Amino acid sequence: MSLRLGAFELAILDHDHPTIPARYRALLRGVILNIEVEYGVLLDVIQPIAPSAEFADAYA
Repeated sequence: MSLRLGAFELAILDHDHPTIPARYRALLRGVILNIEVEYGVLLDVIQPIAPSAEFADAYA
C-alpha cells in the first residue's frame, strides 16, 4: 500500500517484498505505527493484554 501527500509518501510492504534487501526480510514484532492526519480526530487506545499461559510458557 502506498499513500502520497505532496512531497511525503508512506509505503507499507510485506516483509518478503522484492524491494527489501534479503538480509532485512523478517517479520516485524512489537511495532506501533501512529499516523496523524489534519482532518478529523485520531485516538490511540493502547492497553496491555496479559499473555495466555501457552504464550508465556514459550518465553519461560
